[in-house]
Amino acid sequence: MRGDAGAPGSLLFALAVAAPLRSSCAPQWPCTCACSAAKRPSRPGKRTARARTSHASSSVDVDVDLGLPAPCADVERARRRARDRLRQAESLALELSRVDASTNITAGVRLTYALVLRVLRTPYEGVLDSRMAARCIRVLTSVHRALQGRRMRRHKDHDDAKLWRSRALLIESWALRTERVMHCTDEVGLSIFVHSLGVLNATPGNAFLQAWESQFGRLENARSFQALSNSIWGLAKLNQVPRSADFWDAWLTRFSALITHAKPQELANIVYALGRLGVDTLSEPIQISRSHTNRKGSSASALTIAGLMRASGFMETFQDAFVQGGHAFNAQELANTLWAVVMLESPPSKSFWKVWLSQFHVHASSFKPKELACTANALGKLVKLHSAARRVFVSVSDMNHLWCRWETCFSRSGLDFSSQELAVSLWAFTVLRYHRQISSTVGVAFMEHWAFCFEQTSGNFSGLELANVMWSFGRLHSSCTHIRAGSSQSNTHNEDRTGYFDASLSDMDAPVDDDLERKVRVDETVAAPPAFQRVLSGSEARLLPAGQALRPDDFFPTQDLIEDWMCAFMELPGNAMNSHSIALTLHGLGQMLIVPDALVLDRILLFCNKNWPSFKSQELASLMWSFGRLSLSLPMVTIREWNAHFLARMDEHNSQELSNALWGLARSRVGVPVDFLSAWIARAEAVMLSFKQQELVSSLWALARLSMAGKVLKRPPPSFLEKYSLVFKSQLDLFKSKELVTILWSWSVLGVSPYAGFSRDVETALASRGALDRSTARRVERALSVLKQAK
Repeated sequence: MRGDAGAPGSLLFALAVAAPLRSSCAPQWPCTCACSAAKRPSRPGKRTARARTSHASSSVDVDVDLGLPAPCADVERARRRARDRLRQAESLALELSRVDASTNITAGVRLTYALVLRVLRTPYEGVLDSRMAARCIRVLTSVHRALQGRRMRRHKDHDDAKLWRSRALLIESWALRTERVMHCTDEVGLSIFVHSLGVLNATPGNAFLQAWESQFGRLENARSFQALSNSIWGLAKLNQVPRSADFWDAWLTRFSALITHAKPQELANIVYALGRLGVDTLSEPIQISRSHTNRKGSSASALTIAGLMRASGFMETFQDAFVQGGHAFNAQELANTLWAVVMLESPPSKSFWKVWLSQFHVHASSFKPKELACTANALGKLVKLHSAARRVFVSVSDMNHLWCRWETCFSRSGLDFSSQELAVSLWAFTVLRYHRQISSTVGVAFMEHWAFCFEQTSGNFSGLELANVMWSFGRLHSSCTHIRAGSSQSNTHNEDRTGYFDASLSDMDAPVDDDLERKVRVDETVAAPPAFQRVLSGSEARLLPAGQALRPDDFFPTQDLIEDWMCAFMELPGNAMNSHSIALTLHGLGQMLIVPDALVLDRILLFCNKNWPSFKSQELASLMWSFGRLSLSLPMVTIREWNAHFLARMDEHNSQELSNALWGLARSRVGVPVDFLSAWIARAEAVMLSFKQQELVSSLWALARLSMAGKVLKRPPPSFLEKYSLVFKSQLDLFKSKELVTILWSWSVLGVSPYAGFSRDVETALASRGALDRSTARRVERALSVLKQAK
């Protein structure tokens, strides 16, 4: 403890000064004279709040009156008492912040809460004004910061639990009293209110927030950019999105007027807060007038946070301000700025990117693990923004240079990364490699160091983080080794948010079989990757390390990493898994053709059988695709439950999900449910116009394979043939030679031609794509002869 025990300014001195208040914690009216009793009429609907405070070893229930007219002439005396107690609370909170972390400050915290409560329970109107309310909440914020870093956990220790309950009730009482004086609060006071609540992570009631928004919109001649920044930052911390048009009109107007006075930290806080609000409310439109929608074609009544910031010109103004003052941004501000710009779906301008990239290289050595992970996450999302917009905002050379510098920083501090930060980094690298935004020679050092860090910290990974790790390795492997024969990479991204990082179940396209006479075999597989040899024995697979070094073109996990991953997966508690993490896990394993250990597979199937209703349509299709990819023999109870829930969601399935599910059934060693195929064909007819060439090929191949096994009828219904023919003709120029050969073989197996002239169209298309090898040409001739004989 700093200072002597009895010296002014020490903790014991502050406790001694406030000690007389210990005996006066019981609730009492400041004035108990007869005149006050006579002048205090009981009013129906009087607003009071019930608060409990813990002091020493006792707990006290307190009625907090929300303000009454003065019952006597001693209101000024009550005001002086409240100010004195508030000053004592501020002094005590300051002393608590200076106490050594090893010292128990529970008694001091309780006494501070009691002092603030005595201020809040003053029953007279006019005693507690907006400035005193701001001072009260700042005292609570100071105490909260003093408690940070100490051994205080919710519901762990009895005394600590009392403190948490006391604080929650105290904040509730403060919000009720402050709501009464909100109408006379200035911009600084408003910013203190929400900023302090954000630090405390305490969400007030809706009435408080509505009163706050209304007062913010009514203020005029605002002059503080810091207050503007603190206000939006506090709302973001509370996950509260203002729904008032007046608020956003006022906020955007003040931002434009005060932008020239902004400091780097304030700019970074504003855009970071807006990025957080945009993440939380992407599907909720915001009602806003047209005064701040200066772009043509923007809707004034259906804008999200991201859309509003783009349409109002905020993003252009912000990026221009960053170009002017970006040299003063530190590492944290740089990371938050890039992340927020991407989350607001605003492509960075060339000048913005140039300044940001130069400042990153200047401050790279000072980036902390969290800031590096945030930067990697932003780069991954930026690349996905490239893909969605079908344009490139950052050149490959710039991205290569940036990632190499990022990789150097990661090799220095990788062991300090948390499990979430490691998962985010791997996901970002996967997205960059998958979309070819970095060259094939980049990433070897990162993967080696990442694998080492994972082996050291695998026990700390959550279920979702483990799932994203496996998904990332599967995507890296499929994009680097091209194990899908004859398939084209799809550009469809079916995103499903997973929190901090949004690894999705996208591009789960089924491989296309280009062998015209391939029989149904359960041991069918592709060539093993160079880093591993996989030996199939029945339904199990063993991984044998080949001893080859990691190469840029083949990022495949080592056997030790897979074993560590499976051990971490088996140690997860039951509530750490959900349907999305299970689907991601199996998808990654399927991409790498790694059959999980029997215990791991049993746990996955047990979870599925207990939680089928929680699986979404995409996840159900992904499961069957993965089962088929791994050629697993599943229990019939699992197939029946999967089929029931897949059919229940049949109206939700898109073309990709239909294709993946049917392909998985054709590859897996299970029987096709009787009612599945008819429902599948009906849904496929409904969405046939949205089928892409890859989905057309894999679906038709699956029907042919099931027909060879005697599991389906040979001839699809005429309505299916008609719609398939229409889509096939429209995409004929997009098919590759192998895909055309597979389609031709599939129809020959089904014994029917989809339309007159089909064989001639395929022959013409194949001739235009170059000569076929001798074996393929003979197979094409046999398929054509079968179709000519078909009716």
